[in-house]
Amino acid sequence: MILNGYHRQTNDTDLLVDPSPENIRRLLEFLSGWGEGWARELTPGDFLPQEGSVRVIEEFELDLFTQMKGRRLAEFRPHLRHLKSGDCSIAYLGPAQLIELKSGSWRDKDRLDVAAMTEILRRETEAAEEPST
Repeated sequence: MILNGYHRQTNDTDLLVDPSPENIRRLLEFLSGWGEGWARELTPGDFLPQEGSVRVIEEFELDLFTQMKGRRLAEFRPHLRHLKSGDCSIAYLGPAQLIELKSGSWRDKDRLDVAAMTEILRRETEAAEEPST
């Protein structure tokens, strides 16, 4: 949400991860040394390609998904946006994809997110349609 220009307080970070065995191996290797290392007990079997998240609680809550609303990371890859930070490139979903994932949610927070992302998407579309000077 924040990387798309909608700033709101949140208690967690959602990550959609590639469920390939090699990627899950690398993820588990990283998580085993992250924070206090509570994720050391996780196994590849915790990351089956299905709905729902694995929550890791360290300094903040990290929710790891292998799919959301039936879609995997590979399906979103063509639409990913990237934030460059030093030598790193952080991929994130744009407003249209967040609207897709959050639409129909019963949570007030998600409905507000959809409204904000809809407005951001409208502004981006208008800006793209304006002739350059």
